[in-house]
Order: sequence, then structure tokens, then C-alpha cells
Amino acid sequence: MAEFAQVEKKIQPCLAGLKHVKADISPVIKEKGEVLEGSLLFLDMIDDAKIYYDREDFLAGYLKKLKERLQLLGVQKVYRGGAWYWVLKKDYRPGEVIEI
Repeated sequence: MAEFAQVEKKIQPCLAGLKHVKADISPVIKEKGEVLEGSLLFLDMIDDAKIYYDREDFLAGYLKKLKERLQLLGVQKVYRGGAWYWVLKKDYRPGEVIEI
């Protein structure tokens, strides 16, 4: 995180110069095993993340496979009330387990 703090400091002047654009930088630092365990965070990363460092394109490949799996399952990303949310299963019943 100390290394990332240096990156944030260097790019801050560039971000400050942006008009009508809100830019947030959120580092996600995970080992391969942690990625493979999955996370709801990855759902939002499928379409919106900009990956700046990805050794051997591991994360990009993971996100591509995840996107393909979600499409196969018919998962939908819905915008309502100023925010996005995911419908993982249209006929979901409380207590049901959904595996992606």
C-alpha cells in the first residue's frame, strides 16, 4: 500500500485537472488464490475496472471467464434509483444458494 500511496500522489495533479469527470482510484491487491475464491467486488469490475498491472493477464482472464459465466446464467445488471445492482437469478427464493 505504501507503493500505491506514491502512485496516488503522482497522479493527483492529473485527476485534479479533470472537469465534469469523477475519478476514483481503488487499488485491489490480491494473490491468485484470493481471486479464485471469488468476491462480489469482481462483478462490478467486469465492465468498469481499468487494470494497470496484471502479471500474465491473470485477472483479466479471470474477469473474462466470469463475464462469460454470468452471461450463460442469464445474470442481469440493473440500474435503478441512481445505482446499479445485480439480479443473479430472476426466480430467487430466500435461503437459496446461488453459485456463480
